[in-house]
Amino acid sequence: TSKNNNSSTNSKTVPGYTKLYPPFPSFVCNGTIQLDEIHTLYYEEYSTITKNQTMTSPPNSETVALFLHGGPGASSNPNHARFFNPKKYTRIILYDQRGCGKSTPKGEIRQNTLGHLVTDIEILRQHLNISHWDVILGGSWGVTLALSYTQCFPNNVGSLVLRGIFCLRPEEIYWLFGKDMNIGGGEGGTASFLFPMQWKPFEDAVSPKVDSVVDLKEKEQSAIKSWDGKNKEEEKNKDHGWDVLHAYYDRLLGDDPIVRLNAAKSWFTWEMGVYSNSSSLSPSSSLQASRDQRNDSALNSTANITDTSTTIASYPLLSYKKDHGWSIEGGGEINKAGNKSEMYTTDKINSIINSLRKWSKTSFLDRQSQSPQQIASQNSAPLKIRQIRPIISNATQKTSNETGVAEKKKWQEFIPAQAMLTCFYSVNALYMIENFSLFTSPPAEKKELQTMFRSIPCIAIQGGNDLICPPDTVFDLHQIWPEMEVRIPLHSGHSMYDDAITSEIIKATDWFADGTNRKRV
Repeated sequence: TSKNNNSSTNSKTVPGYTKLYPPFPSFVCNGTIQLDEIHTLYYEEYSTITKNQTMTSPPNSETVALFLHGGPGASSNPNHARFFNPKKYTRIILYDQRGCGKSTPKGEIRQNTLGHLVTDIEILRQHLNISHWDVILGGSWGVTLALSYTQCFPNNVGSLVLRGIFCLRPEEIYWLFGKDMNIGGGEGGTASFLFPMQWKPFEDAVSPKVDSVVDLKEKEQSAIKSWDGKNKEEEKNKDHGWDVLHAYYDRLLGDDPIVRLNAAKSWFTWEMGVYSNSSSLSPSSSLQASRDQRNDSALNSTANITDTSTTIASYPLLSYKKDHGWSIEGGGEINKAGNKSEMYTTDKINSIINSLRKWSKTSFLDRQSQSPQQIASQNSAPLKIRQIRPIISNATQKTSNETGVAEKKKWQEFIPAQAMLTCFYSVNALYMIENFSLFTSPPAEKKELQTMFRSIPCIAIQGGNDLICPPDTVFDLHQIWPEMEVRIPLHSGHSMYDDAITSEIIKATDWFADGTNRKRV
């Protein structure tokens, strides 16, 4: 939990930055939807008009926004509604995805796939009597979900705002959770290589330890070999760069609550260690590490709103528009011309782009001779949901022998949903993304939908210093979707509350609030 902190820089006026809109007093309505025999979805609706006005408004008179939270396994927060102008958006919908937040059961992986999550958005739209989404804003994991939904229902989406681009490709997952440097043909790297001091305790936390009485490492290996004979071939062919991620899978999704707790602690320590290294270089850099999605309540102070129609970025920003190409705008060392957009030569732009890439130094099109699927087939699980292995570790022994029943019951109630679901989707990425990848040729029945998808206006916002979801993916996505506008504050990290990222998001949602800038649906 976090405390209210009215010293947030969102209460300041920083020239060139557009700030969050003021908090809503409360949601106008909330509720739950029974999705199936297991899952219940929780949602909230924000608006400056009353519930009765909302429900009786003619559909075509509304401007409706949907926010898709990150994770997988995070949750929505009232501050997410503040990225939309309350005078222009009549309905702002937030909800918690399956197994997340107030949706129940928390951390549940049964009947929890990307396909289920896409269908849930459509169920929510129909439940709320919404004809279409004028704007979908998704960040990080929410980008994957937004792109997947839009591929399936392009006629129900007017525009997209994407932040911290992530597409659930094995290369992207391997960057954060892989042990060595075999990603992208060995031309890039991994976060473990970049931050070895933070990686070591992350790896050590799930490495088998030798007990004075029993060689647990030998015992664990014996269990792995015998747990399911049908999976021996998978073990034989597995790339051991994924071993740490799979070890966390066993512990986070196993039956032992103490093992799960310890794994969750080291999981979040690693993620936050990488996150803190991608902190923004903007005026609020000293506060940045505490201003992510886990600390939304720190932003409840009233914001100062800058007129977005005349604001020019005071931060260095790499941008792309189809009609104008790449350019640099804003202040900082990279642009000596000051607050003026400047066209660069192709070589200069390519040099900047290559300097921002983390796990590959060549473009997606140049790497097509070895597709993501070919790379992933050497490294990841097969196209099926992976079974859960038995957990045998030092922590398990202590749970059985030393921990009281009351203590164990206490921790059984602790569900680290974000660690559990992020790990679950990461291990099963190929299965999850199989029908939704934009980086493979679609089957014949989906080609028309993908063509329609590319006609939807989209603004992609990416931190140049984002080490959770590095810029590699936005550059790859741009190559196959050149109609997409790209905005890259060069000194920004992963957080949506980074000053420059917040500014770019709100400028984008303000732009799409005007119906003439959206696709007519």
